Amino acid sequence: MISGVAGMAQDRPQLSWVVPMYRTREFLEPLCERAIAVAQALGLSCELVLVDDACPEGAAEAAERLQLGCPLRVLRLSQNQGQDAAIRAGLRVCTGNWALIIDGDLQDPPEGLNVLWPRAMQAYEAVFADRFGKYQSRGRLLTSRLYRRCLERLGALPRGAGLFVLLNRRLIEAVAATQSRRISILAAIAGARGRYTSVPIERAPRARGRSSYSAGRRWWKGAWSLWQIFAVRRLSMRL
Repeated sequence: MISGVAGMAQDRPQLSWVVPMYRTREFLEPLCERAIAVAQALGLSCELVLVDDACPEGAAEAAERLQLGCPLRVLRLSQNQGQDAAIRAGLRVCTGNWALIIDGDLQDPPEGLNVLWPRAMQAYEAVFADRFGKYQSRGRLLTSRLYRRCLERLGALPRGAGLFVLLNRRLIEAVAATQSRRISILAAIAGARGRYTSVPIERAPRARGRSSYSAGRRWWKGAWSLWQIFAVRRLSMRL
């Protein structure tokens, strides 16, 4: 007979896919099918946690109609709260021993799990995708590289750290425990101080449509995230 914490751990799926959805309804079904296929190929039990960030396309309704071969959780946020808040909401309800955060627009390939998972099994608590490829304009690629270099220096995060990342249960709970929706996911991970690494994964250009982030909003979010990471790391060093 297994009881208590041990029993709860045994009942968990090995992996939760946590997907924020905003203007990505058209990619929803192929994303889920590919995610389930790659998890099954690796012999992993999994669940899908889809977070509708007040998507004007009705992503939650489309998600609830999906016929999938694994457990599905669909969350509906009453108003648009942004990517980090949507991811945090998903992490709070996911039950997997690991969670893979992935965008819903299929720029990040679900098949990246094939290289993220083996690295996670080498005693890492978080494995980031170090994205490469011609997936945005030259100007945006340059600013993205600069931003990620700052992440490395200020947050002691690995090369290319971003929001295509595999987290273990300790980090899932640490990030989920942050109360303010304004605290970035990367700042919460940096403050948790774990053993992190990254692996190169090619990112595709967006097939259709465009990012909901304007240049100004993108700069503001990046600067705010960097400041939070700096502040959180300084605070954790004093504890």
